[in-house]
Amino acid sequence: MDDHLQSFCVVKHNLHDQVWSTPMARLAKEYGISDVALAKICKKLNVPYPGRGYWRRKETGKAVKQLPLPPNSDPSKQAVTIHPTIRPDSLEPVSEETTQRITAEQAPEQKIAVPDRLGKTHRRLSGQLSEWRSASVDEYGAIRSGSLRQLNLGACYTTSALHRHLYINADEAYRLLDVDTRL
Repeated sequence: MDDHLQSFCVVKHNLHDQVWSTPMARLAKEYGISDVALAKICKKLNVPYPGRGYWRRKETGKAVKQLPLPPNSDPSKQAVTIHPTIRPDSLEPVSEETTQRITAEQAPEQKIAVPDRLGKTHRRLSGQLSEWRSASVDEYGAIRSGSLRQLNLGACYTTSALHRHLYINADEAYRLLDVDTRL
């Protein structure tokens, strides 16, 4: 069970036996998931598992009670496939070429200059910009203007384990477009 890339098909009664014979944290580690994820799987399959302090009481010789597996006729709750979580330490390192590209992109000379003022704009665009400036932004980052809802401009690219996001507000985006059209 130490291979963190292999999926495991676990039958309900086997899972019940395992959670009552091995502490959840240790069993979860064997499956390559968190103990919280294992508890959620148990709840999904209606498998009772030891509560807080069970293993300490058992260790000290106090009486402990193992809850029986309740009967279940639902075929969808008889087994589950556990897919291990990919841990950050198990990800392959970023290649030297990728590291060099990232460093080159972060150089000061690569910075895009956004002008402070917007040059000549089309009258429809000017009206839209003034409306957007007075608009509010909702919890998802979308511009709310009357009944109009438009997402902020965004760009995203992924390189191996690297995730970078660049968000540009609408005002900056139009100033950038204005520079681009004058070139």
